[in-house]
Amino acid sequence: MAHAMWTGTISFGLVSIPVRLMAATSRKGVSFNLLHKECNSRIQEKRWCPQCDKEITWADVEKGYQYAKDEYVSFAPEDFESLPLPSKNILEVESFVEIDEIDPIYFDSSYFLQPDKKGNNSYNLLRTALEKKKMVAVGKIALRTKERLCIVRVYGSHLLVETLLYPDEINLQDEESITDSTPSKQELSIAEHLVDLMTKPFEPDQYKDNYREALEELVEAKVSGGTIKAPSKKSTGKVLDLMEALRESVLTAQKGGTRRSSRKAAAEDLEEVEVAPVKKTIARAKKSAATTRRIATTAKKTTARAKEPAVKKKVTPIQRKRKKAS
Repeated sequence: MAHAMWTGTISFGLVSIPVRLMAATSRKGVSFNLLHKECNSRIQEKRWCPQCDKEITWADVEKGYQYAKDEYVSFAPEDFESLPLPSKNILEVESFVEIDEIDPIYFDSSYFLQPDKKGNNSYNLLRTALEKKKMVAVGKIALRTKERLCIVRVYGSHLLVETLLYPDEINLQDEESITDSTPSKQELSIAEHLVDLMTKPFEPDQYKDNYREALEELVEAKVSGGTIKAPSKKSTGKVLDLMEALRESVLTAQKGGTRRSSRKAAAEDLEEVEVAPVKKTIARAKKSAATTRRIATTAKKTTARAKEPAVKKKVTPIQRKRKKAS
């Protein structure tokens, strides 16, 4: 059984859940030792006291805080145990929030919560409640020599503790260092189309650590006395034009996409994205021009009629007699 990093109780209202905290993740990689170049022997790092001019063991080491130059105050394990922190043995739930309210930049480390045999019912109660409400519990927990902000969330059939960073631990960048610019409608249209083409469900099993695999192959080759041929470097080229880069990205995505793989089909889709707003503009311009021509034609006809000489109406003999009689 893995070693418990913390043993205590989750306080959920008046409900107490005895639990153990276990590491949920582990870093994978190839480990190297430091060797002496001359004889290829592994070097030793010793704890050396320059004041006493001798090597010391871990039993002779303690923690110290430097409050002035070359001035320290020492701390024994008992000093840390005496700190008046309720979170030292109790993870008290302070509130419940939706996980979307927490920006991922605050997430630090993950730990599994394993219930004590006596706490199975209350453990499942909290897990089911969080799952149905789609919420996470916010609290604090003391790990090693620090009180950590944390959340308790559902992960499969388990409860997981995610430690969070405090706001003063986030290194915010100066907003003035980013030049504000507004993309054109055409650029944005193609970029959104590219996002649509590359959208797919997140499946972590599809990803692997290529660097670690290459490093392991290199180690095996070194041990067996062989060599590994270095891969040819990909030519990234220079991106001179944003629109051209977007077009090429869309074509590349379409080439390996799920809808149509031909370059011709990709070009057709790209043309639809680029030409659509242009077609609308042309249609509006044509409609406006047609209206203008109709108005001009009507005006010409009106002017022509106004310029025509007045035509005298013929008077009949009966009309002449009536006019004389009157």
